[in-house]
Amino acid sequence: MFDGKLENSELKGCTKLEKIEYIKEIPAPGILIFGTLYVLFLCMGWIKVTDFVLFMISFVIIIMIDRRSTLRRGTKKIKKYIQKKQLDSKLFTIDLLCHGTAKNQVWKDYIAWLEKNNKAKLMRFCFRYKPEGWKAYPGYAEFDSHKKLINTPETSVFSKLHLSAYSIEKGCFQCPFASEERNGDITLGDYWGIEYIDTTIRNYKDGVSLILCNSEVARILILRIGEKCRENHDFLIETKSREFIKYQDNFQRPTEMPKQYEEFWKDYEKKGFEDILIKYIGWGRKYKVLYNIKKIARKTMIIELYRRLKRGN
Repeated sequence: MFDGKLENSELKGCTKLEKIEYIKEIPAPGILIFGTLYVLFLCMGWIKVTDFVLFMISFVIIIMIDRRSTLRRGTKKIKKYIQKKQLDSKLFTIDLLCHGTAKNQVWKDYIAWLEKNNKAKLMRFCFRYKPEGWKAYPGYAEFDSHKKLINTPETSVFSKLHLSAYSIEKGCFQCPFASEERNGDITLGDYWGIEYIDTTIRNYKDGVSLILCNSEVARILILRIGEKCRENHDFLIETKSREFIKYQDNFQRPTEMPKQYEEFWKDYEKKGFEDILIKYIGWGRKYKVLYNIKKIARKTMIIELYRRLKRGN
């Protein structure tokens, strides 16, 4: 698929000043995405190191000058640049169905909390440990003491804060990309609701991914991937149903800001991580007991049966 090289494209003929002009057309927020593409080009050997350094200098200048442009306008400029340089046959862009980005401070404090409670350094963490399932975000933590926590109340805390939207960045509540108007050639996400949409799929414990083709080049690429999947005894099912939309809130709108969001962060700054767990997610004995009851219910399919009966399936 990526059989061409940038040195054979029009970009090689551009002077450094021309490259700066193209970069300057891209608003500051959107240039973060463009930077990722530039790193990819560098790794693939499509551009020189000097060009990358030039880009980084331009990036700093633009960040200082242009702070008013929107992300959506930025991505449109990026697409225009890619098309102008005839890179759209070599580069496939991907966007995600995203709930929101967690604040880094919460993640750091969560790690410190785990390490304090377990008296060991955290070496590995998995947000969804697939042997335990897919839907309930069963966490996995491994420490340098060789201790492991698998799908425990402690490993659920960070996901609980994230899904409640308390821990995500404030800008996510006005995300311009949480809509049916997609910017990438391909959109990736979890296929929530697959058990109601396609009842022929019985084994979805490890999860099912949703892949949306938003351009013709994406459709051709996914068809080729589908051929490889069949060779490896994996499967890729094509569907034209849009029923998935009702299970994908962030395909229609950004995550809604919790009513207590501002209060949460005031408390966080004053009281710290441990206190907000008690106040906002009810951390304690009751939380642990309920978590373990739900875990047993999921493994015995009681919760799944309840959901199906509720939906009339």
